[in-house]
Amino acid sequence: MKTAIFKFVKDRCGATAIEYALIASLISGVLIASGMTLGNAINTTLDGAAQHIKNSQ
Repeated sequence: MKTAIFKFVKDRCGATAIEYALIASLISGVLIASGMTLGNAINTTLDGAAQHIKNSQ
């Protein structure tokens, strides 16, 4: 039993999986935030173009 506990404590596979999960969540958070920012910028640009077209008629 004692050797099984020591083997479990020394096993680093779980820590590696958690680290990869944290990195993946950080990357996805950055992608979501940048996508929202880019979407807002595109929306503002297209609203301005639509306003110019509406004013020119």
